[in-house]
Amino acid sequence: EQLTDPDYWVQHLRHTVRFNDAVQYLHNQNVTTYVELGPDPTLTAMTRACLGEEAQGAVTTVAALRKGRSEVRTLAVALGEAAVRGATLDAEGLFPGARRVLLPTYAFQGTRYWLNSPATAEDVASLGLTPAEHPLLGAVTSLAGGEGLLFTGRVARGTHPWVADHAVAGTVLLPGTALVEMALAAGERFGHDRLQELVLEAPLVVPEEGRVHLQVSLGPAEESGARSVTVHSRPERATDAEWTRHASGVLAEAGPAPAPAPESDAGVWPPEGATELAVSDLYVRLAERGYAYGPTFQGLRRAWRRGTETYAEIAMPESIDDAAFVLHPAVLDAALHGLLIEDSDEVNVPFSFNGVTLHTAGATVLRVRLVPNGTSAASLTATDADGRRVLTVDEITLRPAGDLQDPGVTQDGLYRLAWKPFAATTGAATGPWAVLGSDPHGLAAAVSGDAYAGVTAFRAAIASGARLPAVIGLSQDFTEVHGAVQDTLATLQELLADTTLDSTRITVLTRGATALTTDEDIHDLPAAALTGLVRTAQNEYPGRITLLDIDTTEHLATAAHTAAHTPDTQLALRHGQLHTPRLENASVVRASAVPLDPEGTVLITGGTGGLGHILARH
Repeated sequence: EQLTDPDYWVQHLRHTVRFNDAVQYLHNQNVTTYVELGPDPTLTAMTRACLGEEAQGAVTTVAALRKGRSEVRTLAVALGEAAVRGATLDAEGLFPGARRVLLPTYAFQGTRYWLNSPATAEDVASLGLTPAEHPLLGAVTSLAGGEGLLFTGRVARGTHPWVADHAVAGTVLLPGTALVEMALAAGERFGHDRLQELVLEAPLVVPEEGRVHLQVSLGPAEESGARSVTVHSRPERATDAEWTRHASGVLAEAGPAPAPAPESDAGVWPPEGATELAVSDLYVRLAERGYAYGPTFQGLRRAWRRGTETYAEIAMPESIDDAAFVLHPAVLDAALHGLLIEDSDEVNVPFSFNGVTLHTAGATVLRVRLVPNGTSAASLTATDADGRRVLTVDEITLRPAGDLQDPGVTQDGLYRLAWKPFAATTGAATGPWAVLGSDPHGLAAAVSGDAYAGVTAFRAAIASGARLPAVIGLSQDFTEVHGAVQDTLATLQELLADTTLDSTRITVLTRGATALTTDEDIHDLPAAALTGLVRTAQNEYPGRITLLDIDTTEHLATAAHTAAHTPDTQLALRHGQLHTPRLENASVVRASAVPLDPEGTVLITGGTGGLGHILARH
């Protein structure tokens, strides 16, 4: 009632405004949140000044309105700031009918924040080349004698992240449509707007790490005006490797005007009489067959069937920058997915393209008409949303993917451990060295004298003596293993703790504890166990310990001498030849999925905690 009394406001204007006293009173009453309801944040600043620096950290002052800013957004920010500082808000009053939901279990869930290194245009002119202004092809040059043109470029998952969204049978491939697009882009630059033929001869594998060099070659113009076109690649790091030819074909000069669009393309969409197909789970079903298409290549939105013809709507994700492509490879690839709608056990990939003509560049939305020609071929007509021709392909032929291992590209992501021959140092062992049993005091006594004060490479072969049998069976008491590991651990701890041995190289000698091939057996189980222990110690003391496994004591002196002078931390002596483990590329073996036998046995290795337990029960 007081606020509606005119006398109150007269007194309010005539007397002193005790704003500071009011703020101090509220502060003494433990008020911690102040929201200014006026049109400007004038009182917000005055409130902070009245409270002083010491009190400012314990209170929240927010303005509900700010000049020149959205009223709704400013009020929402003010209320949010008050809420996170402890104020209680009437959520029902703010959001009538709203309900509470659970937030993600951790920050940034489902969001990727890594910065990619996009492909950049380099100063190719300084190298005597002409910029190609293409995402995959960086430069172009004419060959001496007028014998053709050469486009060069590079592709990698880091610089072209959309490539990683195209994997077939577990292998990331540069899609065949990218080879078509590069050929069209190269031909368009010189007036060849029709790809008369392009045969895909070998898949172009994009490794997980490293880049692949590309070459698109245009041959000299023939009497008809046609030019041959080829696409080659080579791993960037393998500069002495042979170039692999992935595609070859023919580019033709501008042909006659395209025929009028079929009535079904230019008229009502979808065509009358067509039945819509279920494609909501298409990419899930394709993944089960071996087509691992990521978001970039999941462009098929809807599909219909009329007779034997298939119609499809294709749309690119908004995040893809396709301005530099004449037709983004993902768009054309998705246009072919209408051929994969029917369930099948086969994994088919494009083999050849005949009569490819691009009428409109840069399209991101297509209406596609696919007409089958036999069991493994079809023609394609694509228009934009307004019925204008974008692309026509007289015939596309598919074939089974088979082995997608590219002979010209190394599979960087899959390795295996192999023991390779190691060149031993020549000559007999020189300098002082000692062989220990289970007692480390022998070495300590050997180096305690002044004669060994300058030793920098001291070799000691450690074993558990009589505790390690030559052959151990599974029925043997496993206290042997425990004892060997405990003895070796105590020995290593004492040797490594002795500061007088800081420059000493310790060689741990075992016999029959390591298998170099699948045909070789491990004969000494306790020694095999302590091998794992020693490898852990090697990580903690780099350069101090070497593992040496032998078959006989012959050539042992030379082998021990080599072990003390090499940075390799694990060696094996077999028939007088030293070996060391090296990583090598493993061949890719793809087996078809075999259903689990409910009555059979399944071995689960690794991850045998909570998740492994659930998986085992499942």
